[in-house]
Amino acid sequence: LFFLQFFPRAEQERLKREYHSIRQTSTETSTEFMQRFLRIAGFLGVAAGTEEEQAKNFQWGLRRSTLNHLMCMSYTDVVQVANAARNYEILHERDDEDTERPDKRHKSGDRQQPTSQQSSHRSYGHHNDRQGSDRHGGSDNHRSSNNNYSGS
Repeated sequence: LFFLQFFPRAEQERLKREYHSIRQTSTETSTEFMQRFLRIAGFLGVAAGTEEEQAKNFQWGLRRSTLNHLMCMSYTDVVQVANAARNYEILHERDDEDTERPDKRHKSGDRQQPTSQQSSHRSYGHHNDRQGSDRHGGSDNHRSSNNNYSGS
């Protein structure tokens, strides 16, 4: 009602077109996109459709990489879609960080062994395991007390 009373007809048409063609930008998070989407949907009121129709329109407006992971699910409202999209973004961000970190975990949850065979858990500030072993009379007490490592 507010929309029809206070917005010029040209602005109403522009908002309708924007709503039906809305897309998440490359710099926008799903949360920012949801805020922009809901602002426009709020102006449109009933013209934006039911909650399920809005959820579908929002879902199709997501960035392609995110959309591909949400395609098989149906959602009843925009918040559900936004939560699923945000969860995907968080997971994707972690994957990107893991690619850059040398101590990342395998998908199984096991830690990858550092390529230099050094581990801060085993050396406790020593330069490497061999020096740590020499200081303890040839045996590495840290390795024997921690069975999580393969000891290679």
